[in-house]
Amino acid sequence: MPDYLDPPASPPPSTAARIGIVAAVRTVEMPFGSIAVHAVADDYVTAIARAGGLPVALPALGEEWTESLVGTVDGIVLTGGPDLDPATYGERSDGSVGSDPVRDALEIGIARAALRRRCPVLAVCRGLQILNVATGGSLRQHVDGHLGASVRHRVDAVPGSHLARAVGATSFDTGSLHHQAVARLGTGLRITGRADDGTVEALEAADGAPLLAVQWHPELEGGWVSASLFAWLVARAEEARWT
Repeated sequence: MPDYLDPPASPPPSTAARIGIVAAVRTVEMPFGSIAVHAVADDYVTAIARAGGLPVALPALGEEWTESLVGTVDGIVLTGGPDLDPATYGERSDGSVGSDPVRDALEIGIARAALRRRCPVLAVCRGLQILNVATGGSLRQHVDGHLGASVRHRVDAVPGSHLARAVGATSFDTGSLHHQAVARLGTGLRITGRADDGTVEALEAADGAPLLAVQWHPELEGGWVSASLFAWLVARAEEARWT
């Protein structure tokens, strides 16, 4: 685990911004048999806590629960995960693997509810793709050269964007663990970061709403870029509580 994700020495105050992490249902083997659990990855939990937020797991209930779930928190992390079902953006499978239609429907609903409420969002990898599809965009179902534990590339951020302001730079290196990317851009979004081969690496709301989506996995990396993104989310969530 990256050093900066070591658990904080003390918990945040009870008034800290509540940051929801959308859970996924997983099967866990127990001595008495298999059980289904609503799981969130520890890396997200610890990154939020290190940034001063209070991590809150949002259960993977039906999509009819989305408004209620979003209403319980001050900010949201849309996490990484499997490929979206291409049917969500009107296409047939052409390189997509391992989709989860139930999770797709829930997270697309949560993304739309968060946008309506202007709830601060940090979207990671699949989360970026969820936001793009939720706003009418589509995906490139396979891109070469962006998936691997040792793959790294430069990201160029648009000056003045949330991304550039959050990290304090317009060019930096990141890892890369995805094989899909934005094709048609969703309505109301703008591209604020690209890899050196032109692949979309960051999206934000065109109207400046507190939304930041990145195609890499900051929760898995150490360093100032990763820490800055979670700090940005917690700061925006704290602001939203009082507006």
